[in-house]
Amino acid sequence: MQVSNTHSDSWRMGELLLHASPPELLRNGQPVSLDRSSLLVLLALVTAHGEPVTKEQLLLEGWPNRVVHENSLAKAISRLRTALKPDAVDIKAVHGFGYRLEAAALERMATEPRQPPVPAGMPVRPVRKKSFAVLIAAVVCLCLSAIAAGTYYWQEYTDNAQADALLQFLAEDLLVSVDPYAAPANLEKQNEMRFMVERIVTTMDTRFAGEPNVLMTLHHAVARAFSGWGEYDKAVSHLQQAKRLAEAQALRAETIALEASLCNHLRLAGKTHAAEQACDIAVTNAARVDAPGLSAVRVERAKLLFEIGRYQAAVDELMMVLVSAGPATDQHIIADAHWFLGLSLRKLARFDDADAAFKALLESRQQLHPSNHPLIAWAYTDYGDFLVHVGRFEQANTLLGRAQEIFTVTLGPEHVESVSPAYSLGVMYNETQRWADAISTLNTVLAVYQQGLGADHLWTLYTLGELALAYAGAGDTEKARALLAQSRTIGERQLYGRPSKSAHFHMRWAQALLQMQDYAGADAELALARQALRDGFPTDHPLHATGYCLAANLSLAQGDRSGARLLTNRCAQQMGALNMPASFPLNAQLASLNRALAEG
Repeated sequence: MQVSNTHSDSWRMGELLLHASPPELLRNGQPVSLDRSSLLVLLALVTAHGEPVTKEQLLLEGWPNRVVHENSLAKAISRLRTALKPDAVDIKAVHGFGYRLEAAALERMATEPRQPPVPAGMPVRPVRKKSFAVLIAAVVCLCLSAIAAGTYYWQEYTDNAQADALLQFLAEDLLVSVDPYAAPANLEKQNEMRFMVERIVTTMDTRFAGEPNVLMTLHHAVARAFSGWGEYDKAVSHLQQAKRLAEAQALRAETIALEASLCNHLRLAGKTHAAEQACDIAVTNAARVDAPGLSAVRVERAKLLFEIGRYQAAVDELMMVLVSAGPATDQHIIADAHWFLGLSLRKLARFDDADAAFKALLESRQQLHPSNHPLIAWAYTDYGDFLVHVGRFEQANTLLGRAQEIFTVTLGPEHVESVSPAYSLGVMYNETQRWADAISTLNTVLAVYQQGLGADHLWTLYTLGELALAYAGAGDTEKARALLAQSRTIGERQLYGRPSKSAHFHMRWAQALLQMQDYAGADAELALARQALRDGFPTDHPLHATGYCLAANLSLAQGDRSGARLLTNRCAQQMGALNMPASFPLNAQLASLNRALAEG
């Protein structure tokens, strides 16, 4: 259920009156004591008109631009129930979904926009139109430059009235190219733009309450700005507000475009369950009207399918895009399709096809962008990560180094995207047992991800697992165990119902426990890995061979040589049937197992 809130509206529930902007609840004209987040949650429930609202949506509404635990929502619901009880208004839990409002009478009342109360002693300052025009210009420039840079592919739909309303605020001195992927020479300008964007956010809902088209475009532009700065939760919040405004005006094309963007940004923000719903809605609606941007929406859904471990479904979606592409198809869409096709084919162990897709991606990016553009850095990063996976470490190191140079120069070392090559290097160090290098590298990555993406993000989870393995290999059992505990806690939330993802983590955790000589723990993780492999991958996938080799090492460590020999033979048979490249790291593990068994 998509909630919709027009900021000049109020709602009456018996003796209660709920105002939207600024949020306030009155009983017989007297304020009811509630914090702002609780009021925003109540607004979301009221505007749903008794239909259920997901917990994810309520968290986004109640705590915009913030990452909070679900307990915060539970406490807000408890406060609301207490406050609403005298008026026979209740909030019902919808098991496994969220909450809904139950009120005998609910009346929507259109009112004039209300100004927030001014604290005593504080002078009231008039809005300076020229200054506000500068703020509007900054955001519009961000919007226009994002399109010019090719970062967003959907055609913008604006009518003449909307364009006129925006253009009257433009200041000529700000009509410059503003790329979220800014080089250091432009960082001062970017900081100025960021300051103005953050200022406009505080006033634009009130200022443009009567101009929903303008407000929708501004929210979309602000979302793009925050996305370019790597702040995906903030981008999601503004995209949701833009979408509500588009839906309220029955703007079909704009709504579809915003749905596609929400699909992408919910994924980037790590909210993959909410992203699934958003992506399915986006594709369904775009296909229903045969929207011109259907291919772009399919690519966004394929990215999400890859993220949640549905690799074959991602390949099918992307091949549909590539097969149907014609001369008029946007080349950025084709490049993105090659990008996630390579990632998905790698996960399916179709390594030759994946290699070809990554090469096509790199060629496309080099044709579309200057040599120091971050999208080229991403092409180097993911091709390099693939090469790490197949054991071509020297080539991987070269590509990851190029990627790191571009990211550091364009985005700065602490941007969440800038540490992606370092993560892949950390994995390579683990594969080659360079534990100290892995620890140093991955700790840097973890700090950036935790700060920029949050503790629950999937990228944070990957890094925690690799870091636990590195500490275990280095003999720091206490640190490794603490990281594993963190990893498992996050995994319980992120990996439920996703066996293809779960298999990787259980296998990695088992490796760490084996390094720590926690054989019972390693055996338990291997059992979970085997179940996930059965549910998530065909029997000829190389992860099954990895599981056999890992189990063989466990048996050998426990002194069960006959069991180790049996499992080693199974690993070898599986590898032989797959015809894996000679550089594949599992070949080295298999050779090490055979040597250890021969020595005995």
